[in-house]
Amino acid sequence: MRRLRGRHVFAVLLLLLGVLVVREVTCGRWPRGDVAMPPVEAGPIEVVRAYVAALDKHDVDTANALSTPQHSDRNPWLSNTSSITDLEVREPIPDSDGGMELGMTESVFVGVTFDLDMCDWDGSMQEGETPWGYRVGRDRATGRWLVFSEGVV
Repeated sequence: MRRLRGRHVFAVLLLLLGVLVVREVTCGRWPRGDVAMPPVEAGPIEVVRAYVAALDKHDVDTANALSTPQHSDRNPWLSNTSSITDLEVREPIPDSDGGMELGMTESVFVGVTFDLDMCDWDGSMQEGETPWGYRVGRDRATGRWLVFSEGVV
């Protein structure tokens, strides 16, 4: 009887460990895949699509490569996002004064909508359908479009 109880305890502990591992993988502690970098000549829409895909997959390298250093240093999306799905991207709108202080030659605002599922809801974001937007600028040095700001539309 005692051996049977010990096996049950072991099975329950193993199940709990499995649940914790699944949660860690889906909640940004480990990457869920690599996202291909768009080519340098890719436009703002393609960059935003790749950036959001990188956030969804917790691909830190790609997300950081597609954003300015000032923006990538404070990216909570990479640690608190369970999934970002159903991405809809709108046409860019010129952003006349955005990014100039960061060395951008031009910038645009790209509005999006996506379905957000967070790991630890803290009240700062709404889960489910989320209207959002990215300010994207073309870097003087590389010519690549980079995300430098984002927020609620």
